[in-house]
Amino acid sequence: MKQKLKSHARRSATLSGVSLGKLTRFTATAALCLAASLAYADGRITGRVTDAATRTGLPGAEVSLSGTNAKAVTATDGSFSLSVPAGTYELTTYYLGYPSQTITTPVNEGATTPTLVSLGNSDTVTLEAFTVEGTREGQARALNQQRTSTNLTSIISSDLSGQFPDKTIADAVKRLPGITVETDTDTGGSEGRYITIRGMNADFNAVSINGMRATVADFGGSSRRVPLDVVSVKSADQIEVTKALRPDQDGDGIGGAVNIVTRSPFDREGLYAFAETAVGYSELLDVYTGDYPYSNPNYEASGGVSTVFGKNKNYGISVAANFRDRAFVKQRVSTGGWGTDGGPTYYPISVIFQDFFDDVSAAGLNSTFEWRPTEDTKVRFDFSHSERDTERGRQRLAYSFNPGGAASNISDDTAGTYTANGRKRYQVRQFFEEQAITNLVGRVETKVGDWKLDYFAGANRGSFDGDPAKDIQATFRTGSTSNTFTNNGYLPGVTTVTNVTTPTNFAFDGVNRGTAFTTDDELSTGLDAKHDASLFGGEGFWKTGFKVRLFDRDYDRRELLYRRTGLTGTWNLGGYTGAALPGGAVIGSSVADYNASSYVDGNYTSPRLFLDPELLRDYSNTLIAAGRLAPSVDNALRSRIFSYEAEENIYATYGQSQFTWGKITALAGARIELTDVNFTGANGSTDAGTGNVDPSTVAAYDLGNDYVNVLPGIHLRYDQNRNLLYRFSVTQSIARPRLSDLNPSVFEDAFGDNDLFLPTVDSGDINLKPTRSTNVDLGVEYYFGAASVLSGGVFYKDMKDNVYRGYDFANINFPGFLVRQSLNAERAWVAGYELAYDHQFTFLPSPFDGFGVFANYTFAESEVDTGLAQFANVNLPLFNQVKHTVNAGLFYNKGVLASRLSLLYRTESLIGVEVDADTLDYDPKLSRYQGPSTTLDFTTSYEFIRDWTVILQLQNVLNEPGQGYDGSESRIDYNEYTDWSASLAIRWNL
Repeated sequence: MKQKLKSHARRSATLSGVSLGKLTRFTATAALCLAASLAYADGRITGRVTDAATRTGLPGAEVSLSGTNAKAVTATDGSFSLSVPAGTYELTTYYLGYPSQTITTPVNEGATTPTLVSLGNSDTVTLEAFTVEGTREGQARALNQQRTSTNLTSIISSDLSGQFPDKTIADAVKRLPGITVETDTDTGGSEGRYITIRGMNADFNAVSINGMRATVADFGGSSRRVPLDVVSVKSADQIEVTKALRPDQDGDGIGGAVNIVTRSPFDREGLYAFAETAVGYSELLDVYTGDYPYSNPNYEASGGVSTVFGKNKNYGISVAANFRDRAFVKQRVSTGGWGTDGGPTYYPISVIFQDFFDDVSAAGLNSTFEWRPTEDTKVRFDFSHSERDTERGRQRLAYSFNPGGAASNISDDTAGTYTANGRKRYQVRQFFEEQAITNLVGRVETKVGDWKLDYFAGANRGSFDGDPAKDIQATFRTGSTSNTFTNNGYLPGVTTVTNVTTPTNFAFDGVNRGTAFTTDDELSTGLDAKHDASLFGGEGFWKTGFKVRLFDRDYDRRELLYRRTGLTGTWNLGGYTGAALPGGAVIGSSVADYNASSYVDGNYTSPRLFLDPELLRDYSNTLIAAGRLAPSVDNALRSRIFSYEAEENIYATYGQSQFTWGKITALAGARIELTDVNFTGANGSTDAGTGNVDPSTVAAYDLGNDYVNVLPGIHLRYDQNRNLLYRFSVTQSIARPRLSDLNPSVFEDAFGDNDLFLPTVDSGDINLKPTRSTNVDLGVEYYFGAASVLSGGVFYKDMKDNVYRGYDFANINFPGFLVRQSLNAERAWVAGYELAYDHQFTFLPSPFDGFGVFANYTFAESEVDTGLAQFANVNLPLFNQVKHTVNAGLFYNKGVLASRLSLLYRTESLIGVEVDADTLDYDPKLSRYQGPSTTLDFTTSYEFIRDWTVILQLQNVLNEPGQGYDGSESRIDYNEYTDWSASLAIRWNL
């Protein structure tokens, strides 16, 4: 097979001779433009804006000087800095909800004037119309930062006690406009793991911790999305979601950028400490009977301390830790797809009943050390480590339906009843996974002359480790006998002539002891240089910088499959009847001594067996040691083919400027990113007769590619007044292909695909282009009261080169093979609008003035042109694109009581397309959709003693199922239930 790929040597030459040359020229040009435009400022005002009662820094406060266009926005610790000519000024501080405060301050030539602004003077956060306490204080912080940002940014901040009223990072951010959450579809996890922004795939998001990119490895090593439940919400102070990127941000965030910011010890003066413990309950766990190894209750604990010290109080340290032990369970009935026998009537290929469980033990530690030797210098080191140990399992009973059966009661082209021969299969799996993410960032902010410099260096490691000694997946099956399917929408019925509760009816079919290891390492460093300046009477700054990200992935796949050859008829679920085993070993029943009293929200009560993975592990070890269970001869070769090493190095530079002229603020600039990728691994082919990998076909490869992206952007903000503002931005961003799509390994399976029964070729393409998007955003925001907002906006994304998996049956390099390869689409677009409203009803008489509502709605439409003939006349939306999303809730915040009832509703989304097995044409009636869903959660907290709070949380109160369908709701894809869960916590904070 001919491949148009550059050699490593040629790529290196390109990198040094062309791409770095472009970077050098850009940096030099940006520096010359910056130097030519600078205006020297004679003096500076520095200071900090704090809340008088809590001594907490107030981020997002707007500080301005009379008679000038000079403005500053306070950082997360409330600090600010302004450079202006010498003179005497009136300095005005504005913070949403507080009365504006104006003080007179002199500025001397070449000198720095320190200023302290303290807002509020009561035991609570005193605002214009009322007092804001607890969680609403976090809302006030978030809205002030959102209001003063130049680009489109949404923020969730912790409450007055430094805590989020949410379980996970994903739970917290899903309250923002345009945000929905995803769970793992094939695990027991019921909490949100990934977020989608405006319906875009989570791979399109950039996730950072304190500005350092985070990567969390998974089993397949196939995704760029970061599971946000690995990082504890207890370690976060605020979460920033940027929907329109600036040039000084990484360019790969078409969906948006998520930055998790941990606490600084200088955010609050003096000693701060908190501790929390919680106990939880899951309703679904109670349906399991016998000696089920996972049960209620579950436990959580967290705590932390922060303080400043030293003679001048210029040292600070913050430490926080968390622990969680919880079992998640989920029950599902699903199908294995639908077939037609070449006719018009659809029937299920299989019907599957499954129980999932995840027994999770998670822990995290984060710490910050900060030193401020001078007014102009900050040195900060952040360390965070989070790990998640999961015992992940599944119990499955599958009924298969062979082609050629009898269909009746046909409706909507779908069989109401279908009878055909087929096997029954019991399968159990038990995986032991260790996921960890370690993040270390060092940052120095200082001034050199008139330049403000921000230098950082960091390291991130994400790892996934399976357990080769414990991981197991075992299958037992019957012969082919008659099965009957009865269509009942999301609750299909199945009957069979085989007794599925008789263990001896199920013979051993195979056991897989394979696993995987993934290690992702990234080293990153960068420098930002900023200079205050004037331009055409406007005040602002010029900024430039560079960033280097060196990423390395080591994906080690361990294939270890043992087939039934040699054990046919001698091992079944009832025991082993073959020749005597060494040492008199006995293999008895593999049936577990636990089960479930009901299935899928009580809709199924028919008994079925659970298999014991512990027993099967011991039995398979015994048979392997006795030589009765032989490994597949090509395990080592498959392991080599499916493993790889990858490098992805990114070199970036940018230039940007921001200036304010009266009510108008403009930010403009461009970013250049050079991406250099390299893969090493192996190709291989199977033998058409045996299905085993032919050793003579296994060959190593070492291939690379590089490309450059120029990403300009402009952001405009118009402040009609303090409360009403308008935003407009046009930006360009990219999404790099997933590493699994780039991996150029070619695997030819001449034996045939298990589903399509065709010889197949699977391959990535290292020459894939990144998805590139031109983004347009227009919005309006109105802030009122103490912490209330009404906003709306429209957005449009024009994309090209989206990456998808294509099917080709006419590939000239592989005649007679179905080629499945990662490809670039022609183009795609997303368009929509967002509305948001958040308001506390302070106009009501006490105690009703604590009530309020929040609601946001997002509408998004999309379309993609794949360029393939199968989809030439089809209007396909982007995968996982949600058309309508609603977040709404009722809250109460007054005195010592805070409560929130929140609802999340989303409409269906396309999650996959299928082709006809005979014609390979796209079949819209088999498109896979995730159905609409509604989730209702409730949280309430009560401070029963000063500094002591009790918190009750209820999740999925309505016990709404997760559902999917294939083309029509008459053809079920899956129907799953997790039931409701609750937790009760006690929190202390100082």
